[in-house]
Amino acid sequence: MKLSERGPRRRRLVITVVILAGFVSALLAQNRINAAVTLAEALGATVPRPFAPDAKPTPVEVRGVTGRIYDVAGAPAILIVPGATRDGVEDIRVNQVAAALARAGRMVFIPELDL
Repeated sequence: MKLSERGPRRRRLVITVVILAGFVSALLAQNRINAAVTLAEALGATVPRPFAPDAKPTPVEVRGVTGRIYDVAGAPAILIVPGATRDGVEDIRVNQVAAALARAGRMVFIPELDL
């Protein structure tokens, strides 16, 4: 290979690396934005998310345990235990967090606890 042929190849390699770095950076920024929006929604803020799935709770019984499920088809599941609250599965704070996580693409199950 001649010395004059190395320049264009090196330049193409550098351009390719810069473009790939830009794509990775954009993906990481998108994840941070999604996390911030999910947190804001979980804390009760109204955030417009036109492409997010609907987060409608459904009463369900799973292996003898009754509760509420926010189902997003094919999504990884999260279990939220409401703790020692009088409202249990009806607690608005628990449901805000569950709805925000469901709109972020997760299936969420809140069991009904008898305390």
